[in-house]
Amino acid sequence: SINKEDIIKYKLKSFSSVDAYCNAKNCLYIYESLPINDNINSNRFIKINLVFNNINIISSEFRKRLLHSMIFIPECYIFIIGGKKEKAVLLYEIKEQNNKYDKYPYLLPYDLLEPSLIYLNNQYLYAFENSKMFFQILRVDLISISPFENIELRNTKNIPINQKFFGVVRNKNSILFLGGEMMNKKDDEDFIKNCYEFHYDCNKLFFSKREFKSFDFFEKTFILIDDNIYVQLSEKKRMTKYEP
Repeated sequence: SINKEDIIKYKLKSFSSVDAYCNAKNCLYIYESLPINDNINSNRFIKINLVFNNINIISSEFRKRLLHSMIFIPECYIFIIGGKKEKAVLLYEIKEQNNKYDKYPYLLPYDLLEPSLIYLNNQYLYAFENSKMFFQILRVDLISISPFENIELRNTKNIPINQKFFGVVRNKNSILFLGGEMMNKKDDEDFIKNCYEFHYDCNKLFFSKREFKSFDFFEKTFILIDDNIYVQLSEKKRMTKYEP
C-alpha cells in the first residue's frame, strides 16, 4: 500500500510478470526487467520495507536484465542470477546507503532463464534451469568462492525431465521441485503426474510422491519460517493480470 505521492515521485509502474523480486529481512527487493532490444541500458533496483510500507529506489543504474532470478543469502547478500544473454552474476550487499552491486568473480558457463535457486547448508548455491533442450544444474561453493560447477545427473536415461519454471524447497537430503509447468499434455498416456526430486547427496533425480500441481512462482525459492516449514506466494493469471 503505497500512497499516490510516492507513486508519482518515484514513477512507479505496475509489477510486470518479467520483473524479479525476492524477500529479505522484512523487505521486498525488486529488480525491474527490460527487453533486450530496448534502448535503455539499465534497470531499477527497488527496496520496499514491508513493516513501514516505505519505498526506496536503491539505484536506477543496475545492468539491464530479462528473465533473471534473485535469492537472499543470509545474512546480508542478494544474488541476481541468469537472464537472456547474461552470464555475469551480480551480488548486492544489504547495508545502509549502498546503491551499487558487485560482480561474482566467475561467470555462468551458459545462459540461465528464470533459474530456480536454493542455498543449502550455508555453503552451496544451486541453480536449476530447464527452458531449453537440456536440463541444467549448476552449483557454486560460496564459502570458497568457487567457479560454477556443472552437475551431471547419474540416472536420467529413462526419465523425461519436463517440469519447468518450478519452485524449489529442501526436503531432508533432497530438493523438491514444486509448481511451474509440466510439458506433457494431459491426454498423453505418458503424462507424468508427479513432481521431481533431486537428491544432492548422489546427484540423482527421482519422481516424488507429491502430485504435480501448476503454480506460477516469481520468486522460486521457498522461505524457511520455522523448523521444516516453508512458505512461498504463488501467482494466478486471471484474465490479463496476475494475482497472488
